[in-house]
Amino acid sequence: MRDLAWLRDTLGHPIHWDTESRTYRWTSPTTGGPDTPQEVAGLWFKPSEVLALLTLQHLIKEVQPGDLLHRHLRPIEQRLNKILCKDAASEAAESRLNRVRIVELGRREVPPRCFESVGTALVDRRRLSFRYQARGTGEISERTVSPQRLIHYRSNWLLDAWCHVRDELRSFSLDQISDPRTRHSASGTAFSAARPCNGPRCASRPSVHAG
Repeated sequence: MRDLAWLRDTLGHPIHWDTESRTYRWTSPTTGGPDTPQEVAGLWFKPSEVLALLTLQHLIKEVQPGDLLHRHLRPIEQRLNKILCKDAASEAAESRLNRVRIVELGRREVPPRCFESVGTALVDRRRLSFRYQARGTGEISERTVSPQRLIHYRSNWLLDAWCHVRDELRSFSLDQISDPRTRHSASGTAFSAARPCNGPRCASRPSVHAG
């Protein structure tokens, strides 16, 4: 029983008691929804690897302003902490995370809802509509775009997208976007997301004008 409890409560295996057969069963992933836990056989971590994963999760949380990634990584973080809690490495994990900070110069705040809407439209390959305020003139315009690439450049977030109003590739600062709305129509592809980067941003950057 202790072994079953360890597998279920510590490692997160979907083990449940079946009242009909009066046996413990491993829940089949095909019987649940899209977020049903999937089996990853033979996946074990050394304490140093667990610490590295927790540190990576902490860095992601520091960089991205919304809950887009963190809400999916939170269950993993909880399970990793549970593994460490019975080990002396738990104190080392807490100490390491408290000593890691990302200090970004000239960072412009992006509303979490804006970041999540842009990220969702990008991943789902959907068009995105929003109001955009030009930084130089302050002019506000309504845009509908096909998101192509999300860039974290010099502590700020930019969206490269095909603008259907200007009919060309444009770069939009996320802090200048308001009222983002995801459309049902699919977005097109203006350039390959796998295109290599040759400079501090990308080889395609010189041809991409600001919103």
